[in-house]
Amino acid sequence: MFLSTPSPTPYRLPNPPQTAAAPRRGPAPPCAISRQRKEDVVKTLVAGLDGSTVAMAMNYSGVTVADLQKLRRQLPAGATLYVAKNTLMGQAVAQSAAPASWEALKGQGGQNAWVFIPEEVVSKTVKAYLDWDKAMKKSNPDGPDVSIRVGVMDGAVLSEKDTIRLKDLPTKEDLYTKIAVGVKAVPTKVARGVKEVPTKLARAIAAVADLDDDKTKTVASVAK
Repeated sequence: MFLSTPSPTPYRLPNPPQTAAAPRRGPAPPCAISRQRKEDVVKTLVAGLDGSTVAMAMNYSGVTVADLQKLRRQLPAGATLYVAKNTLMGQAVAQSAAPASWEALKGQGGQNAWVFIPEEVVSKTVKAYLDWDKAMKKSNPDGPDVSIRVGVMDGAVLSEKDTIRLKDLPTKEDLYTKIAVGVKAVPTKVARGVKEVPTKLARAIAAVADLDDDKTKTVASVAK
């Protein structure tokens, strides 16, 4: 009589121990913007250049979004601030109506905020930037550097010092006022001069009449 023996249980390898996923260090890398988004940014920059008399590149490395918003709110109507990569600004310069005028904006290093300034508000915009810069330094003396890397005005390349001097640039309205005041003063001066002619002439006639010993002098010579 044969006894049945149980079949051996197959041997299974143990499952490998589960290891915890390595923690992510730092924020997730930002996704690259799409081609359409880049094209839209370039169009915005081109519009800013074509509508400006002055443009400047401002270092904003380390500046918070809230602080940049403060500067935006302080800018006068018409002036705009836009943050964009240097490569996109280079493309905008090439596509602008006057590429040669804005050439100095290309090839800038670091992180830049671009400020576009129409002719009517050049002085007000520079003053707004200076007020904001002063407030930034007052609240945090060791804070980020927000210096002007370069300024451009009608094709002329401006240093930071030259750009700051634009705060004293008169507006068209200021110039028109000065011209109007000057023109208004001209008729007054002419009228005053004409009014004085008879007086001078009378004095000259009287002086000739008194020259009994010298009759060679004329009214014209005496009236000089």
